[in-house]
Amino acid sequence: MMQEVTRGDLRLILLGEVAVGKSTIRKALDSLPLTERLKRVPTAPIDFAQVAYDDGEHGPVLLDLYDTAGEERYHAVTQQYLRGVDAAILVYDLQRPSTFDTLLDLWVPQLIDLNPSLTHLLLLGNKRDVFADEDMGFREVQQHFYSSVQRMRLKFPTIRLIAAMSSALTWTFLGADNEASPVEVFIAALVEARQNPARPNKKRVGVVVLKESRRVRETRQGREAACWQQDTPAC
Repeated sequence: MMQEVTRGDLRLILLGEVAVGKSTIRKALDSLPLTERLKRVPTAPIDFAQVAYDDGEHGPVLLDLYDTAGEERYHAVTQQYLRGVDAAILVYDLQRPSTFDTLLDLWVPQLIDLNPSLTHLLLLGNKRDVFADEDMGFREVQQHFYSSVQRMRLKFPTIRLIAAMSSALTWTFLGADNEASPVEVFIAALVEARQNPARPNKKRVGVVVLKESRRVRETRQGREAACWQQDTPAC
């Protein structure tokens, strides 16, 4: 049974099928810059963590993070945690396009139905590190990613969508040379929108696709090479 904790300022939920990388992302959130880990209560099929995030501009914000199980047998339990969330991190596997369809057709519609005022979503096409930049297969994956972003945008036009291809090795959480990762960009946008709700801002509606800078790409490639040499692609 989950122990009682004080509700944070913002409630985020991670959604996606089994084995797309949600838990890896949730664990990495604990080590974001200027973040203090406060509580963690693992309870299958929900993993709850509470962290204090401070971007140095808006002051500390207490985040409630819910990592959901992807197995179909736990869907009924996951649905109980959809109500009352402020934003969601949507994760799918670039190797399995059908895992995006589950987000588009199942979880996001339920999420918006239960939270009509929800404004922000982060879409992560995960496991980018499986594909080398020069692979022919990566071009198809990249095209599917951009197509997926467009489909999400057209189906939910009032949502602020931030999207990126991500990797457990680098950019999802670490960035490079102090560059913000997609997760940090997303949280910062969410915090800014919450603290300035009446401030008109055209950027709050629409889609932003975050791309790797040259420094981030070089950092990722270096780490991937080291991992492949150890025969451990996911290290």
